[in-house]
Amino acid sequence: MEAVMTDAQRTESMSFFERLVNIFVAPAKVFRFLEARPLWVVPLIVISLYAALLQGIIFNSESGKEMTRQEFAKNPRAAQLTPEQVDGQISMMGKIVPISTAIIAPIITFAAAGIVYLLISILLGGEITYKQTLSAWVHVGFIGFLQGAVQAGIVLVRGVKPNTSLAAFLPFLEEESFVYHFLQTFDLFVLWQLAVLAIGLGMMSRVGTRKAAVTLYSAPAGIGLIIAGIRQAFA
Repeated sequence: MEAVMTDAQRTESMSFFERLVNIFVAPAKVFRFLEARPLWVVPLIVISLYAALLQGIIFNSESGKEMTRQEFAKNPRAAQLTPEQVDGQISMMGKIVPISTAIIAPIITFAAAGIVYLLISILLGGEITYKQTLSAWVHVGFIGFLQGAVQAGIVLVRGVKPNTSLAAFLPFLEEESFVYHFLQTFDLFVLWQLAVLAIGLGMMSRVGTRKAAVTLYSAPAGIGLIIAGIRQAFA
């Protein structure tokens, strides 16, 4: 305990920018700091505004509008709409989606952190508080900065819906297969975030990285199997 607190004291002046950089290159250092000072307000605000900004850029760009038209065309109900009506809905989305993203992002964050807290503290018996869990979750969200930039770049350059899932890197799989649907539920950046989160929660809760990783990956794997089964059934 003393060693952990000593490390935290050494980094007690870690700035927002230092945490942003270190979550990529030295995440353990960030989590040692957060164990003593579980900050989350400013990072959550920045992440929510960043996500909203990207949505605004995407849905108001010509490439983004074209991507949305392609998605509309896949919906049988959209065939009943005139091109003017489709353009009107796309224009409306350009206003609503960024605002709703800024509002919903914090709600999802609080809920997800709560679920993770219950898994680590109750299921694994970890010694961690909800505030510490929330701070770890929010700071791991910095990896989403890179995810958002990559996905926005795909939309702006190619005008197609971004796909950074495992399935996108296995082009030999048939798109209607169960394996494809299953791998489609695993985004590479999300897997990265879960790995870093496992390091942090394993340290902060004293349960160890391995147990935290197994717990964190098991939940989305189970959900992925269910989603893949449903998609396969309706394929």
